[in-house]
Amino acid sequence: MKKVRKQKSNMTKFVEVLWSFLALYFVSLLAIGLPVYIYSVISKSSDKGSSISLLFGLFGYLLAIIVFVLYLKFGKKKELDVFFLEGKDKFKKSLLGIGIGIGISLLIILISLLFGFRLEIVKDVNIGFILLFLIGYICKGFGLGLLIDGYLLGSLKKNLNVYDAVFGSSLLWMLTLLGNSNSILVMINIILIGAFSCLLVMRTNSVFIGCTLVGIIEFINANVLGISLSTNEVVNKVFKVNASNLLGG
Repeated sequence: MKKVRKQKSNMTKFVEVLWSFLALYFVSLLAIGLPVYIYSVISKSSDKGSSISLLFGLFGYLLAIIVFVLYLKFGKKKELDVFFLEGKDKFKKSLLGIGIGIGISLLIILISLLFGFRLEIVKDVNIGFILLFLIGYICKGFGLGLLIDGYLLGSLKKNLNVYDAVFGSSLLWMLTLLGNSNSILVMINIILIGAFSCLLVMRTNSVFIGCTLVGIIEFINANVLGISLSTNEVVNKVFKVNASNLLGG
């Protein structure tokens, strides 16, 4: 007689997916931290809040992307469609993600201004650093987006259902960006943006739109509006704004 295999519960499937995601995420974190460590050793500086150190950290996400690509090449190369990597017009959808991210940010800025918040232009803006941070945050968007909107969202959707996939992925967005602020409002903002990103990815069948969406929103918060996304003060910024609780995240 054939043995009847017991079907795994949704919780078991979720734990298995989460465990494999955390393992991949941990390896990615090691890769991300490598450039910062090398910079601190070479420069003999302990100032983790400097612009150079922050840039090394952002561009370190390129190594996280390499880790993910290697994982696909040697582990899950047959599941590119599951991770929303086989959609057409990748470049156009990446640009669309940037456009949507700018639109969301402008809408929130407008709401903030209606509530009385003020924007002040910063003198002596270093355009070179601003552009480097733009590229850096796009790298971060891809580094985290490929893992969360690609691997995690795709795996949860395959093993569970759409609702669990969106909830789990948006929750992981909040946890990975938890250092941005301890404000409950900011955490809710991150969960909402994460859920919106997940829905966009599934709707367009492209993880790239989610990567650029998150990257551009973080860039606008940090280096356009000057809202600190960590305990470090943002030095290179275009504006000063005191709406961190509303805009942060």
